[in-house]
Amino acid sequence: TLCQFPENATILDRTFIKSQRDRAMKLKSHLELCATFTDSETARSIAEELKGRLYTDERPSNAKRPFAAMVCVHTDDLSALMQAADVAVYLVARRQVKEHTDPVVRCAGAIGVFGMVKHPNLTHEESDAHWRDKHAPLALEIHTAMSHYMQLSVLHCFKGTELDGIALCGFDSLEDLKERFYNSKEGERRIFEDVSTFADARNSPRRVIVKETDFG
Repeated sequence: TLCQFPENATILDRTFIKSQRDRAMKLKSHLELCATFTDSETARSIAEELKGRLYTDERPSNAKRPFAAMVCVHTDDLSALMQAADVAVYLVARRQVKEHTDPVVRCAGAIGVFGMVKHPNLTHEESDAHWRDKHAPLALEIHTAMSHYMQLSVLHCFKGTELDGIALCGFDSLEDLKERFYNSKEGERRIFEDVSTFADARNSPRRVIVKETDFG
């Protein structure tokens, strides 16, 4: 399992994170800590303090969702996130599949966040390789209105809901995300068919639509 962290860990958190940096470099990605929260204000405070990226779901607090906010930061100090996050904390390798050319427009748009649990017949590494090498090019082909796209490959889950990856599918407007997510019905079919080969859609959490604020 990815979700293992000793209760009596102290310096182990930094040692473990540092040990994963070579792994992230081999994947041509950047290492981050990401945490999810039920309270958006708590998440905002942590994002400001650690100068990270904040992703917030702006729906009412009683909406059914796996989390209300997510914070991603570059730090090897795990303690603040472990204490504040009440849903989950992950070590992830961020892969920038498609980068937005305008950061102002990026933050004004909408992002679909898709948590991913691997297919039960695959290892984490096998599922992740398919997601990176086969699904990502297909996503760029089908999601033609998507302005930016990132994959967060989960290297370790320190606490909370176990995931193998988190996809961030960004669009310049909420309308684009909702109305132009696929370029055709055939494209939608191809995406669903491919996802079923590497992910467990039944056990993966539902999509969350968020806004991004970058405090870095």
